[in-house]
Amino acid sequence: MTFDSIDTLDVLTGLVNKNLLKQREVSNAEPRFIMLQTLWEYALEKLQASGEESLIRNRHAGYFVDYAEEIAKTFERNASPQIQLKVIKQAAPEQDNMQNALDWWIAIKDANQALRMCRSRGGYWLGSGNLQEAIKYFELSLNLPGEVAPEYKMLTISWYGWALISLSQNEKAAQVLNGAVTTINANPENHASINVLAVLAKLHENDYTKAKSYLETARDKAFKAGYSYIANMQVSSLGDLAVWHRDYTAARSYYIQALENHLEAGSLWQVGDINIKLGDLAYLEANLDQARNYYEEALKLYQQVNKLQGIGTVHYKLGKLYLRQSKWKPAENYLRESRQLFQKANFKPDLLLTYTMVGYLKFVQGDYPGALHYIQQSLQLCREIPNPVAIAQNLMVLSLIFAANDYDEVVANLKGIVESMDAAAVRGVENFIAEAYSQISSPAKAQSLSLPEIIGFALSLKLRSDNH
Repeated sequence: MTFDSIDTLDVLTGLVNKNLLKQREVSNAEPRFIMLQTLWEYALEKLQASGEESLIRNRHAGYFVDYAEEIAKTFERNASPQIQLKVIKQAAPEQDNMQNALDWWIAIKDANQALRMCRSRGGYWLGSGNLQEAIKYFELSLNLPGEVAPEYKMLTISWYGWALISLSQNEKAAQVLNGAVTTINANPENHASINVLAVLAKLHENDYTKAKSYLETARDKAFKAGYSYIANMQVSSLGDLAVWHRDYTAARSYYIQALENHLEAGSLWQVGDINIKLGDLAYLEANLDQARNYYEEALKLYQQVNKLQGIGTVHYKLGKLYLRQSKWKPAENYLRESRQLFQKANFKPDLLLTYTMVGYLKFVQGDYPGALHYIQQSLQLCREIPNPVAIAQNLMVLSLIFAANDYDEVVANLKGIVESMDAAAVRGVENFIAEAYSQISSPAKAQSLSLPEIIGFALSLKLRSDNH
């Protein structure tokens, strides 16, 4: 009997009847079949002995690379939030299958198929915080021999660059991305070239003019090619860049433009995202009532489309806002809900910032051991995802915690984090902290501190009394 002659349904039914497979019902999806590990290993041995392993693995991997690519294209085509959520739910149980498919393409050195899978898996890896895993597979796939489609390579490079920047490995990201720049001109409206331009803008975000030029070019290319969803992402990113450079008037203009575009398209999910950004802008301008209104509007939209990460983000933002207003109880409630949701969903980048904020809340409530616990939790995650802002915020809280005997482990964590960052990222942390410490020390001294000196300075500061 050959693979082609098998009636799949009859075989599965027979295996269930013999208790060799178990059927598991999945809400809003087709039932799935589960095999015990020992039986799986035995079946694999039989498959290898049959001489048809390559045939079946190729079919499995081919199906799932098509499947993963179709998921990615659903978002590129600006599908409705309802369709996007449906696709995400359907794809959740298939993560292992997609990963096994990628492993197979790498094992047989099929560079084109491996890069197809990487371009489709990039968003999942970065969204879940699995950055080290992402970089591993990007490098394995990009280093495979053979001719590859330029689009697959460019999209993989763009995700690879994002992952490196997220880990503060900016110098390596520059090397990776610079090699793709010449390909952009040969593919003027190619989706991949738009992605690379967006990542280059992130890499050069400290240069307002240069980063803005990259984003404007990406925006124009996307609109010309009919990628309205991607074009609006670039408009939103232009707003983020303006905020970074404190050009709040320009930021508001970009955000409102993106908001109007998403409303016209009926993209409630993205409307919620822009409301968050407008809320953050109002927060920076100390207009806290307006910020709360934007956050609450975003929360309604996220609840409507059941975007869990968005709901957790709003809870975090509201907790931070109420903390600023010294309203401890609502701040504690919102931060607790945010932390629990991010823990359950394993959203690591969001979780580490929430840990930091909970740590600060514990500090202002006088619970110094509790504060230290959450700061250490955040620093542990910073080992996986070095976040300059989070590291700086953690240092600032540590400088105020009255628990000097517990600092050895914290210092060890910080040293491990710093060792994983390149020189540019370390300088970014130094600048961020120096600006903050200029408020509590002489500006000249703060600006001259190196990161090790800042750590020592932070750990040497203690409360003079419980009322200080």
